[in-house]
Amino acid sequence: MGDVGNTEWIAKLNCYKVLIMGNHDVGKSKYLRDKTYVMTFTKDEDSHNYGVNSRVYIPGTSNYHGYRDNKLFDEVYEGPLMISEKILLSHEPILGLPFVLNIHGHDHSGSFIDANHINMASNVCNYTPFNLGAYIKEHGLSQIKSIHRQTIDNATERKRRRISHR
Repeated sequence: MGDVGNTEWIAKLNCYKVLIMGNHDVGKSKYLRDKTYVMTFTKDEDSHNYGVNSRVYIPGTSNYHGYRDNKLFDEVYEGPLMISEKILLSHEPILGLPFVLNIHGHDHSGSFIDANHINMASNVCNYTPFNLGAYIKEHGLSQIKSIHRQTIDNATERKRRRISHR
């Protein structure tokens, strides 16, 4: 959720990584994963001399293809990202959207979870990865009415009030 800091720590995370850039992150390309083909090696030891951290064996030979991989983010976004009808990822909390669960960072003094927000600021979530799938299975998203449901309910309520005021 932004404000990456030390990219060496990010490279140690062995998973698919998505970054929503924060106000302290500069230059999208600085954070993108770069897996570059380097060359073909005949010996494993040769690859270390060229900074290769991933080797792929070429079947039927004694050769390897070498790749450099900075192991940073697979996807980088400069603004908020809707990942489903009811889930919004952003750097800063976005208030006034009762139809989404907003997962954000930035707020280092806020609570971890409330009705419509999960604060993933590193110090708030105790520097621990968050399993969104497990959260959804345990809590669901049923407490969050979709924008369509809210629109219908609001229209129904307005009609009911108009009729009762006659």
